[in-house]
Amino acid sequence: MILIILKNLLFEYYFKEREKGKQQSRDHEETKRQIEEDADEEIVKLMQTHEQQLIACKEENSNLKNKSTTFQRKVRLKPKKEFP
Repeated sequence: MILIILKNLLFEYYFKEREKGKQQSRDHEETKRQIEEDADEEIVKLMQTHEQQLIACKEENSNLKNKSTTFQRKVRLKPKKEFP
């Protein structure tokens, strides 16, 4: 009789621990999923920020190249001063 009670207690303990492990595993997976989603969102935000900065730099470089070209043309077209 005592053996049957002990056996039942052991089975109950085993199943409770097993369920506790499964719940911890589910909690772990949920936390992992949330962290991955947060990281993905942060990466997208950083990419957008840096893309905008890159576009601004490209526009600035293009403007500087245009100014440089214009200046070079003016210098070439400007008549040279002759010294006496």
